[in-house]
Amino acid sequence: MNLGERNKEKRKDEPLTSSEWLTFFLLPFRKKGDWDFENTDRFNEIEEERFEKFGFQRKQKESSLARAYGFISYLMITIIIISLIFL
Repeated sequence: MNLGERNKEKRKDEPLTSSEWLTFFLLPFRKKGDWDFENTDRFNEIEEERFEKFGFQRKQKESSLARAYGFISYLMITIIIISLIFL
């Protein structure tokens, strides 16, 4: 196994960096149509395409997990705000 192949295998199992994780967590939304406001979600789409193209399985799993945690946190914040308003 040469150096290039070893580096490729090493990168395949690297986790997301903290800045990548925060981006997926804070902006978990995907574009659902033609309307696009400031292309905020395009970064996540490009990164996920790159993970798939280069075979970064661990980063794919962690990005979907961070995205799920982001959705859950926004849902919980919404529920808390609504409960505070109506109590």
